[in-house]
Amino acid sequence: MDDEKKPEAFRPLGDRVLVRVQSRPERSAGGLYLPSDARGRENIGEVLACGPGRYSEHGVLVPCGVSPGQVVRFDPYRVLLVLDEDGSRECTASVHAKAGQLAVVRDVDILYVVEP
Repeated sequence: MDDEKKPEAFRPLGDRVLVRVQSRPERSAGGLYLPSDARGRENIGEVLACGPGRYSEHGVLVPCGVSPGQVVRFDPYRVLLVLDEDGSRECTASVHAKAGQLAVVRDVDILYVVEP
């Protein structure tokens, strides 16, 4: 049996969203180099998979507001789980997600969709 987990094998439940974290730009819009401490935490990524949504107080299913393939910005302090690119080494949110890692966030913790 193969113990290797693949990102495609993960199916989020409820209002959880699986995001591949992207690196932040090293330069500003004006072309200036930004030091790593000025760039802040990685909080932008591509949505890989979404759960079906959450149920409201009245029992109505409210679907996730994002879909796979969209690029989103999320709250870096509200990440539920961080996984390596291959899906191994699960760790809690006390370890902040880095570029290339997979992050599980709730739909309500996604701030906005980045339009191309």
